[in-house]
Amino acid sequence: MTRSKINSQGKILVPAEVCRRLGFGPGSLLEWHDEAGKIFLSPAGRQTWEDAHRALFPDGPPKPHSLAELRQGLRRNVVKRYTRG
Repeated sequence: MTRSKINSQGKILVPAEVCRRLGFGPGSLLEWHDEAGKIFLSPAGRQTWEDAHRALFPDGPPKPHSLAELRQGLRRNVVKRYTRG
């Protein structure tokens, strides 16, 4: 197990062996994730489609709409956006 300390400025030094193994280098942008009390570290911007889908639709996939419903929604939006009132 590898350990790190937090310094007085709140910074954490990632051990060189961990950086090499994970491909982190000077200037790497990292993201911290807290899941059920466990902290995960990952390179920023390397998420899967599943990660993006969960972020966009946390309550599950949206309900499908018919073409008529989509057209009606677009029509309402155009009227709302371009009419004076």
